[in-house]
Amino acid sequence: MIDRLLLLACAVLFPVFAAAAPFTVDPASIKIEVAARATMHGFTGKLDSAIVTLDADASTGTISAATVRFAWADLKTGDAARDKEMLTWATAKSPEGVFLLVKLAPGATADTFTATGSLALNGQSREISFPVTITKTAAGWAVRGSTTIDHRNWGLPKIRKFGMLTVAPAVTISFALVAKPAA
Repeated sequence: MIDRLLLLACAVLFPVFAAAAPFTVDPASIKIEVAARATMHGFTGKLDSAIVTLDADASTGTISAATVRFAWADLKTGDAARDKEMLTWATAKSPEGVFLLVKLAPGATADTFTATGSLALNGQSREISFPVTITKTAAGWAVRGSTTIDHRNWGLPKIRKFGMLTVAPAVTISFALVAKPAA
């Protein structure tokens, strides 16, 4: 669902550095997947694109703002008929999802954090928190994380077909990306 949504994790990069600097996200590195379970099978949707913006306080090296936007139309499951139904289901009140980072807290180890923010879906916003891991790689900083949400918390109904086939309302969103200081 969201899950370019979780590009927000890129925002967690700033606390890793003593001096904050603008970061860019390699669009080719962004991997956001939404895994769902259904009565007779499971499926995974992948976001084709998302827009991530990051702002940091240069004096403290902390994030002052992070936003992740995605269009529901960019979430593909590999089944055109399911994608069409999902688009109708998910866009009743808004054609996009937006995550706004509110807080990033250090975790138990130097490379773990808890991201907290506001996720807007279906015209409703809810606070979510999830763990992220940030590690240094040859390409920059790798950011990974996942969370499970219940889409009914955003007013989206449980999906039913033929009266007995359903999609579980709890979906797992996983993300990964690579960011580096802007040139």
